[in-house]
Amino acid sequence: MAVERVADTPASGADGLRTSIDEQILSFFVTSSHVAPIGNMVAGLVALSLLWDRAPRPLLWAWLGIVVALAALQAVAALDPKGTTAKLDTPGVSFNTSVLAGLVWGALPWLDINAFSTDEAYRWICLGLAFAIGAGAMGGLSALMGVAVRVHVPMYTLVAAAFLVAGSPVVAGGVLVYLALMVNDGVGTSRNLRRLMAVRVEAADLAADAEFQARHDPLTGLLNRAGAFERIESCRDGPSFVVMFIDLDHFKDVNDRLGHEAGDLVLVETAHRIRDAMRPEDIVARLGGDEFLVVFERGDGDLEVIVERLLVEVERPVGFGADEVKISASIGITAVDTPEWTTSTFLRQADHALYQAKREGRRRMVWFDDQLADQLEERSSLERELREAIRAGAIEPVAQPVIDLSTDEVSWVEITPRWMLPAGSQVPPTVFLPLAEEIGLIDALTRSMLDRAAQARVGWRGHPVLGSASVMVRVAASHLMRGGLVDDVGAIFVGHGLGPGELQLMFTETAEIRDPVFAADAINSMRVMGVGIVLGEFGRGKSTLRDLLHLPIDVVSLHPRLVQEATQNERLRKLLAAVAHVAGSLGLSVAADGADTLAQLDVVRGLSVPYAQGEALCPPQSLEDLEAQIAYPRPV
Repeated sequence: MAVERVADTPASGADGLRTSIDEQILSFFVTSSHVAPIGNMVAGLVALSLLWDRAPRPLLWAWLGIVVALAALQAVAALDPKGTTAKLDTPGVSFNTSVLAGLVWGALPWLDINAFSTDEAYRWICLGLAFAIGAGAMGGLSALMGVAVRVHVPMYTLVAAAFLVAGSPVVAGGVLVYLALMVNDGVGTSRNLRRLMAVRVEAADLAADAEFQARHDPLTGLLNRAGAFERIESCRDGPSFVVMFIDLDHFKDVNDRLGHEAGDLVLVETAHRIRDAMRPEDIVARLGGDEFLVVFERGDGDLEVIVERLLVEVERPVGFGADEVKISASIGITAVDTPEWTTSTFLRQADHALYQAKREGRRRMVWFDDQLADQLEERSSLERELREAIRAGAIEPVAQPVIDLSTDEVSWVEITPRWMLPAGSQVPPTVFLPLAEEIGLIDALTRSMLDRAAQARVGWRGHPVLGSASVMVRVAASHLMRGGLVDDVGAIFVGHGLGPGELQLMFTETAEIRDPVFAADAINSMRVMGVGIVLGEFGRGKSTLRDLLHLPIDVVSLHPRLVQEATQNERLRKLLAAVAHVAGSLGLSVAADGADTLAQLDVVRGLSVPYAQGEALCPPQSLEDLEAQIAYPRPV
């Protein structure tokens, strides 16, 4: 796989920009360093011809010798531009060859001070020479540098010319000011240049850091999804390659048992181990959560050895204080050997193989083969049908009442989705609800159920039995954490004119609640509207005793499996009775789901649980049938 290695630190971008700036400065310096010695020699010859009859010859030859030596120094600087430009970042720039040129040319009027005071023409000669000074000496370098990087451009040439034109009374002051301005301009140019370079380098660092963050995972430093996809696309014309999806087994248990700090440590350590187990040019990324992606050339070594090495590395314990965390990994793998591949296609293949590895018992590798391809096609077809069903509103609500066992009245009605295919078969909720969550449609489905439940509640207001019953809709905790649920519920309340106590929300899988403070604030916002909150599937699902303390809830609903198992387990019945007592002491109501037989209903009554739901009380049915029949058997 022809993959170029990309630097893992943001400094690479800044280095590139620094190099660009250095090359720009070097280019202008090379140009000016060639101009300067030529300008010096031309100006020196012009001065020599103008002063040949006005100044002592020995002084003229000595002065011209200095000019030639100065031009030679400038030529040497032109031969070593990198070494010379390095001096631009030091105060020593004040004493470089350009300033020496200023000293030489500044001594020019002293060659014949008497002639200067009496000869008007000599003043004009000096004026012309002053401009020649700027072109041949420091002006050549500084002016070009000023144009290049927009820093301080020396103006000493014009100032010096003004002094020289003024005549002999101020010639000495003119020369001194001229030299002082040159030194000042040299220092100012150097200072401004250094400041500009510092600003540009800082901007380069910030830009490179932003670019790095956009393509890398902030926790592990690996490529993120966007960075990985960009690297993969660059391999389109290369040889065939292998894609591996790596998912940590039971990673949520680490967060639940030791907290998210321990989970982050495991993720960082796992990322380092995967990175170290692969070659530098291989693509290693964290796609999110505990999922990692590895891409490498198919022909590079024994694949089984690579996978086994990864599994062994991931399984090595990770120390966390006095605890030791040990987890395993499941791997889904697919080969990409056709030039017509798309990133989304092979990622779905690897993900489907990973799902199969989880189903087969975890800590294993599963190749994507023809059998899995058929399963994926069937799943893709089901996904397309689900999208269309949600869009068309073809998923119907099913209602099942929850009964107050002390009065035999309907306290609330749970509304759940039912999906019937056109052929007449039914897709179980355990199949299409996780699929809707995975493809990002669970929120839309929930909004649809909320809307249908609200419609039903408004229609039941005058009903003799259902008139006082609220409606309850199950909501994924992930919907709550995405932040849109409060607005969705508010829109339902306003749109249908619901009042307090007419709508309840049941949350399950509360392990998805990573920020209890945020969740509690959102739930409280809905409770202010008059929404009741139910903690569902308690005791067997992902809900825990911690949720009773941190989440502002009204009702605890026991998991159906617990009710069913309690008929054969006396200790479990005692435990459930204790849970009901604890919940009651916290001011919470308790409901039992799963009372599908009379024996199970008797167990629920023996637990002193006030509310129950199940086939023994009333089977699930359509909203219309429930409203028309209101038929649930009276307990015997």
